[in-house]
Amino acid sequence: MRLLSLCLAVLFGQALGCDDDGEYQECAAPADCDVPEATTPACLPKSGTGFCTWECTSDQQCTDDAEGAPYICSPFEETPGSYCFPSCEGGAACPDGYGCRSTGGGSDNRQICFPL
Repeated sequence: MRLLSLCLAVLFGQALGCDDDGEYQECAAPADCDVPEATTPACLPKSGTGFCTWECTSDQQCTDDAEGAPYICSPFEETPGSYCFPSCEGGAACPDGYGCRSTGGGSDNRQICFPL
């Protein structure tokens, strides 16, 4: 049972790119983040800890995961700059444990899959 739970966690992490691309890994500093090559890591504060993503200026700088949601570039809450997130725009479903929420990026608001 424990092995099955571990396999499911890895499967969902890969579907969202959470482990491979670095999104939503906990961090204290950008250096803690494992992000795609040729990108600038970011550790965004949320709920007492940080989570990993990478900086961007357009959707094209965010990689698509072949099995999961496409990634989009958006501001996040009050944090300066824009970052890559898995998208739930256009009615795309988020995997279990994730909900579709607004980035809170003001007029550039987008819909992303984010841990519940």
